[in-house]
Amino acid sequence: MTPIQSVAMLGLAPLILLIVLLGLTSHRVGARALGTWLLAWSALLASGWLIAWVPQVPELRPVGFLFSSTVGPLMLAGAYEHVGRPVPSWVLPSGFVIGVARMGLHLSGHPTAGYAVAVVTDPALVLLAGVVATRLTGRPFSAMPIGERILGATFLVYSIAECLDARMRMLGEYDRLALPIWIAGGFPLFAAQTALAIHRLGRSVMEQEDVTHSFEERLKLITQATRDVVVEVDERGRITFLGPNADHLGLAPGGSLLGADIRDFYPADTAEPIARQLLDEGRITEDVVAASRPRPFPARTSAGGIRWYETELTSYRTADGALRVLGRLRDVTERRRDERAAAERERRLNRAERLASLGSWEYHPETDFVYWSDQHFRLFGLEPRPGGPRKRDFEDAIPPGYRERMAMGYVLGLEVDGVIELDYQVRRANDGSLRTLRVLAELDRDASGRIVRVAGATMDVTERVELEARLRREQRQLRMLIDSNILGVCFGSPSGRMTEANDAFLQPLGYEQSDLPLDWIAITPEDLRPRDLEAIEEIRRTGAAQPYEKAFFAKNGARIPMLVGAATMGDDGQVLVVTQDLSARKRAEAYVERHQKQLEQTVADRTRELVESKNRLVEAERLAAIGTLAAGVAHQINNPIGAILNSSEYALLCAEEAEAAAIYERALRTNLAEARRCARIVRSMLQFARDEPTAKWIEDLGRILQRARRAIAPYATDRSAEVSVHVPAESVLVRVSPIEIEQALVNVLRNGIESRDGGAIVVASLETRDKIALIEVVDDGRGLDERERERAFVPFYSTRTRVGGTGLGLSVAHGIVTDHGGTIRIESEAGVGTRVVIALPLAEVEPEPIAHAPSPPDPD
Repeated sequence: MTPIQSVAMLGLAPLILLIVLLGLTSHRVGARALGTWLLAWSALLASGWLIAWVPQVPELRPVGFLFSSTVGPLMLAGAYEHVGRPVPSWVLPSGFVIGVARMGLHLSGHPTAGYAVAVVTDPALVLLAGVVATRLTGRPFSAMPIGERILGATFLVYSIAECLDARMRMLGEYDRLALPIWIAGGFPLFAAQTALAIHRLGRSVMEQEDVTHSFEERLKLITQATRDVVVEVDERGRITFLGPNADHLGLAPGGSLLGADIRDFYPADTAEPIARQLLDEGRITEDVVAASRPRPFPARTSAGGIRWYETELTSYRTADGALRVLGRLRDVTERRRDERAAAERERRLNRAERLASLGSWEYHPETDFVYWSDQHFRLFGLEPRPGGPRKRDFEDAIPPGYRERMAMGYVLGLEVDGVIELDYQVRRANDGSLRTLRVLAELDRDASGRIVRVAGATMDVTERVELEARLRREQRQLRMLIDSNILGVCFGSPSGRMTEANDAFLQPLGYEQSDLPLDWIAITPEDLRPRDLEAIEEIRRTGAAQPYEKAFFAKNGARIPMLVGAATMGDDGQVLVVTQDLSARKRAEAYVERHQKQLEQTVADRTRELVESKNRLVEAERLAAIGTLAAGVAHQINNPIGAILNSSEYALLCAEEAEAAAIYERALRTNLAEARRCARIVRSMLQFARDEPTAKWIEDLGRILQRARRAIAPYATDRSAEVSVHVPAESVLVRVSPIEIEQALVNVLRNGIESRDGGAIVVASLETRDKIALIEVVDDGRGLDERERERAFVPFYSTRTRVGGTGLGLSVAHGIVTDHGGTIRIESEAGVGTRVVIALPLAEVEPEPIAHAPSPPDPD
């Protein structure tokens, strides 16, 4: 390749790119046929450019087949677009298929076959394009314009050039003749296509100008024939056109506003979407224009005032793609004033209807249109909404029993000239409550008598209907009360004239219905009339008089006691008097009073006898307790007596010793102390037997518990029971009356032994805890339920009453322990057993030592 050829090839590449850009631009501006043909020529030049580089880069030859194979389909597609027909879907893909087939044949070693395909397909597609461009126009060839006929002829010439080119390549005769053939066949077609497309574009522009001029004339006529003003603005909000009749809208003369910014006419706080977008973004978009709806908005006039306008907007783009917004502006200031006045009247009406719980409605039979006021919606439990109610709103709210009656056809069928009144029930949608509504309706007729409108009002009368029903029910009940003669009932005036009375009032007095009217004052004893005057004053002040007792003179002169109550019946001063004959009650009260005295005396006698029996029973229980403690007392006295004997014997044995006098003195002191101990035990026993306060001293609680076990042992043996005691090795010292504490423990142990019919196991244990001595007595008896536990310490309550139980054992024990500053509680469960816990405070000082001579071991 010569340098000149190389430079030419390098310059061809930008030319190809330029043709491609021109083709795409033609498509964008609407010249689709020219754009498609330019893309075909760019593919042809690209194929030639690749073929020219083949000697230097042999690998590019197959790629050239793809470009050359798309020329024919693109020419055919442009022909379809030229005649305004849709391009068949097979056209463009066919170029790709042919190109791939030729590449495959070339790469597989059959280049001649590839050229043979080109000889057939390329001329055929171009020739078909010529046929489409001329025959599908719907006119004969001879009637076509000269340009169309030239285009068809150039397509034929170009198909011949395609056929010659492919044949020379197939035969290997491709030489310098190829370029003249392409120029001779291709340039005429390119020139014809370009000239024809430019001619069409020019004619289209002229037609567009004619249409634009026609539109301008029509727009001018429209704007002159109406008070509306046509205004056009660009996307920056500048006015580009304003109708000539803008003066009557309060705006400045039309010519002076061209180029003005529409933002200057809007208040700063405007909510108009177009103005808001201009203020926020500085430009108008088609989306905002498309979403806009005609609605009033305020704007400033040339005089500085505010008027209301309404505009309908649309948008379009100019030939250069600039956005224009076209609007029809209308002054609606007066209409808005009227609408606001109507809205204010509607608001006041709705408020009045809401306060009165009254809803209005209308029905137009011809259009089947129904209007409901806001309050009418609320009566049905619905939120007010424009456009009237839906049919199902009414049908869903009406119970089945009222639907036929409330159908509008039923109302229209009523031959009534006045007001129609109907009651029906609805179930409110918001809370499901059933309400009673009363509708008042009028029928409006035209001159022929045909109904043209039904207007009415609806009110909620639920409470009123319920009140009326209650009044009717109460009236029936009052009449039944009067007629039943259970109580005396009479009606009269405040002066005392009784005009109506039932038999329950008349018969006790010996009167009949024929004796009416009666004079209240005349049949009232004189000494009782002041009380009647007080009742009359009370009725005048409060409307009713509290029941009081009085008497009436019967027809025979007897005084008949009655209970009287009265109340006013209405504004006319009528008084209702209710009476009850007290004759039988007075006789019964006298009888009860007479016999009540006898009963009180009998009760007093029986109470005295019961107290005496209780005292004897308590005394017997105390004597029994003393007998039980006798063995324990004997044991307590045995110890100090033993000490006295031992001390005396020891002194006699030492009579011959030198220290005999000292030994005698110690023996006497020991004997004196032990004798005083015996006296204290005996005195405590006597005090307990006499129910006197007992003396308390410090004693070992373990020894008291052991003595209690020995005292109850014979009773346990008789009932085959087993009683065991566990005491600590060290002494547990408490300040007590040993006799009383022993008795309390004996009672608790006895209860444990009696918890079973026989063979009970009772375990008593002693321990100390936080300066407290605790005695626990546990048995395996039948146990106590909750009610028995609560009453266990109640005197004379026993679960063994049938077998001799007195119910005093635990009560006495509770009293003894409480008197010693301790507590006693019961823990028990039915069927398991019982646990009694006694708590006594430990002694705060050590016991005084008692000097004594040696003595034998304590049997305890």
